[in-house]
Amino acid sequence: MAQKLVVVESPAKAKTIEKYLGKDYKVLASVGHVRDLPESSLGVTVDNGFALEYVVNEDKHKVIDAIAKAAKRAESVYLATDYDREGEAIAWHVAEAAGIPPEKRNRVTFTEITRRAVTEAFDHPREIDSRLVDAQQARRAKDAQLEAERVISDKQRELEQTKAANAALIAEAEAKKQTALGVQRVAELDATQIAQAKADAEKLRIDAEARARAEAIRITTVAQAQAESIQRVNEAIKAGGESYFRYRQIEMIPQIAPVIADALAKAKLVTISGDNSGGGAADSVTNNITSVIQTVLAAQLVSNSGILQPADRETVREIEPSRENGREAPPVKALASTAQQPPTTTKTGFR
Repeated sequence: MAQKLVVVESPAKAKTIEKYLGKDYKVLASVGHVRDLPESSLGVTVDNGFALEYVVNEDKHKVIDAIAKAAKRAESVYLATDYDREGEAIAWHVAEAAGIPPEKRNRVTFTEITRRAVTEAFDHPREIDSRLVDAQQARRAKDAQLEAERVISDKQRELEQTKAANAALIAEAEAKKQTALGVQRVAELDATQIAQAKADAEKLRIDAEARARAEAIRITTVAQAQAESIQRVNEAIKAGGESYFRYRQIEMIPQIAPVIADALAKAKLVTISGDNSGGGAADSVTNNITSVIQTVLAAQLVSNSGILQPADRETVREIEPSRENGREAPPVKALASTAQQPPTTTKTGFR
């Protein structure tokens, strides 16, 4: 069983040094640093005079456990890490992490791996140089500070970049929002204009339909009125024309009465007697014929015009006596059906 424990940094050196020292020594390697400041925090304790807090590296727990077990069995522990400030700090960290009591700690250094150098170093062991350890811790603390500042700077830079990116995203989102609002406003305006155009078109259609219906009604009313007016005018013209024709017949009787009297005389339906002085009997007969025909035509004209009632049309009208050559002619009765009676003679010229 080994009585002494030796801790070096390199596993390659461990075998050589163990060969030089002999069977009373057991050599283990730390394989570099075994502790460091925590990555999750600054590793400074304010309550303990700003002392640094160290944690065992994740990959060195087995190494520290092996050193701690061997140190408990050994009567002395020789910390033979590299001959520099960092090696001095590694020796201190190994002793602290493995829980090696101070009375067992021995610090040996050599600058070459030879039997003579190794033997001479183990003949003159010393304590761990706290000044070198403190210097290394100060350097490590400064490195940690610089690392923290770098991390903070990186975080700040990342934060600023994130802020800038967020600002750019916000600006882009705002631009998209404004674009969407613009599109929405254009769509609303288009919809309003379309709706207004549709409303105007519908209004124009309704107005056009109303005007068309009004115009159709007006045209229909005017046409009906014109047709009715034309019908009434035609009826009036017809009635007036018939009346005018009758009136003209009455006016022309004096002109055609002599022809009728002469025709009647030739047909021997009328005998004209009396002297011819002053046209006496002949003129009297002509006048009587004229008076009778005028009376008959006037009765027909009055009857057709609707002035007389139907009962009056069948009554016999008394013909006013007319004057013939200064003498009063005898009264003449005429019926509505005079044209169907046989010819009569008068004492004064008709027989």
